[in-house]
Amino acid sequence: MQPHLITILNRSVGWGCQSGSETYSSASANYDNLAYSYPTFTITHSAGNIGGSNCYADTISGWGNITGLPKMAKNIFVVGATGSDGTLTGFSSRGPQKDGRILPNIVAPGDGGTSHATPNLAGVYAQLNQAYRYHNSGAIPQAGLLKAVIMNTADDMENPGPDFRTGYGSINGRRAYQVIRKGQIITSGLSQNANNTHSITVPANVKQLRVLVYWTDYPATPGITTKALVNDLDMVLTNPNAQTYQPWVLNPAFDIATLNNPAVRATDNLNNVEQITIDNPVAGNYTVNIAGTIVPQGPRPTFLLMNLCEEIVITHPHGGEKFVPTETERIRGDANTMLRFICPTALTTEVPGQRLQQESMQTADTIGQFHQQLQMRQKIRVQRGATIGESDTTFTIYEQMNNLQLIWSCADSSLFYWNDLQVQMVMSSTGSLVIIWILWIILRQTLLSSMACPPRKTNTFLLPHIKMASQAEGL
Repeated sequence: MQPHLITILNRSVGWGCQSGSETYSSASANYDNLAYSYPTFTITHSAGNIGGSNCYADTISGWGNITGLPKMAKNIFVVGATGSDGTLTGFSSRGPQKDGRILPNIVAPGDGGTSHATPNLAGVYAQLNQAYRYHNSGAIPQAGLLKAVIMNTADDMENPGPDFRTGYGSINGRRAYQVIRKGQIITSGLSQNANNTHSITVPANVKQLRVLVYWTDYPATPGITTKALVNDLDMVLTNPNAQTYQPWVLNPAFDIATLNNPAVRATDNLNNVEQITIDNPVAGNYTVNIAGTIVPQGPRPTFLLMNLCEEIVITHPHGGEKFVPTETERIRGDANTMLRFICPTALTTEVPGQRLQQESMQTADTIGQFHQQLQMRQKIRVQRGATIGESDTTFTIYEQMNNLQLIWSCADSSLFYWNDLQVQMVMSSTGSLVIIWILWIILRQTLLSSMACPPRKTNTFLLPHIKMASQAEGL
C-alpha cells in the first residue's frame, strides 16, 4: 500500500451479534496494524443496525451490540447513525466495546442505516484531509490527527460528554475545518514515564473549552479476553486558579443501572483517546500535562486538540433558501442562546423564538408562523450577550402556487395557469394595479378559451401574473 494514494477506506458491512468472551480478534489486529503501519490511512466502519439487541451485554437489551469483532479495533472509526431530525436512530448499534471502550466513536446522518452514515463520515473526512493539505503546504495529515479533530469538534448529544450511544457526538464538519484552519493542533511524541506539558491561552467570554489527546495505538494480541489498550497515556488540565480536571470516563460494566450514566472525571485506562471539557472557563493560561504512564511500544505521536467554542454561527438557514408558511424547518448552528427572527429592512423588528439549550443548536421551529408579522425576506439572528450571529443573507417565506395546470404545450412555448392568491394580495395593498389586474383577467380568459398554440415568434411567454407576484415579494 502506498499511503499517498489511499487515505481512507469505507466499510459498510457487519457480522451480526458477537458472542463469546474474546474482546479482540485477528481482524481487529489487522485493522489496527494497517493504521499503525500507514499513519495517513484510516478505515470508517458502520456500527451496525441492531440497536435494540443485547448481543454481548448479557441480558441487557439496547446495549453492547456493535456488529463484529473487526470493529473492536482501536485505530478506526466506528460510526452510528442519526436521523433527519438530528437525533440518534433507534436502530443504530450501541456500545460499549467488549472490553469497555467507548463505541461508537462518532455518529453521522444515516436515515437508511449506519451503512449510510459511515460513508457520510468518510466524505467529511476526505474534505478535511484536503483542507489540511491546503493550509499546510500540501502535507498529508496523519489519520490519527484528523480522527482527533473530528471527535473533539463533534456536536455533543444526549448525556454531556462521551457516551455509549453516540460516542463523542454528531460530526460537525464546519467546526472541524475551523480547528484545522486556525492550527489548534499540537503534535508531539511520548515515551515511558515521560511528561509533555503544553500551555493554552483562553480568552474571555468562551462558552466551552475542549481539550482532547489521541494516539494511534499498537495492535493488541488477537484472541485476548481483557482490555486491548497497549500504550496508556493520561491527561490532566490545570486552570489559572490551579484547579485540575481529569478526562471524562464512563462506567464500562454491563449493568443496566450504570450504562446510561453521564461520564465522570477520572483516570482513563481503557481508551486511546481522552477528552476534557470546561463550560464557561475562566480566562487565562491553562496547562495540559500528558504522562506516558505505560508506553511499551513508543515513542509514538500524540495529537493534542484545542477547541474554543466562542463564536455564533448560523448554518441553516444561512440564506437563499425558500420556505413555505406552516412548513416546519430545523434551524441549525453553533450557539446556546436566544433565537430571533429578524426583518432585514427593519432590524429593530424582532420576533423572539425559543431558547436553544444545546451547545450546538438544533431546534425545530415553524418558520411560517411569522409570515404575517414580518416581510417575506427574513434572516435568523442568534444572540448571547454582546455576541451576535446572523444568517449570511436572507431567505424567503412564500406561498406555493395552488391549482397549477398546464393549459397547452407547443414546440416553442407552454402556458401554465394557477390560482392568483399572491396577485390578490398585491391588489389589496396596491390600488395602482387595478387596471393591470382587469387586463390580466381579460387576457387570461382569452388564452384559456383559445386552448391553442400561439404563432412561433418567441421562446418566452411572460405572464403579467408572474411579474405581479414578484412585486408581492418586494423585488
